[in-house]
Amino acid sequence: MIAKISEQFEKHRLFRRITYCTTFYLVWNLTIWSTELAYYLGTQGMSGFEIAATIAAIAAPPTLLVGFMTKLYTESRK
Repeated sequence: MIAKISEQFEKHRLFRRITYCTTFYLVWNLTIWSTELAYYLGTQGMSGFEIAATIAAIAAPPTLLVGFMTKLYTESRK
């Protein structure tokens, strides 16, 4: 059993795919949370610019992480 799992990690790059999928799940979850936050801030009377700046500050680091992960993923497949 352990040999089969080890083979998946080494030959089929299972860890890379799990990491990639987990990152995309986290960004998807962040998007849902950001939408709820934007709605809440809109009901509190904040301007559209303030809401957009807040969401951009929250979403920028994970977006950069996804870009970096995509670059690593595509380069490692070559």
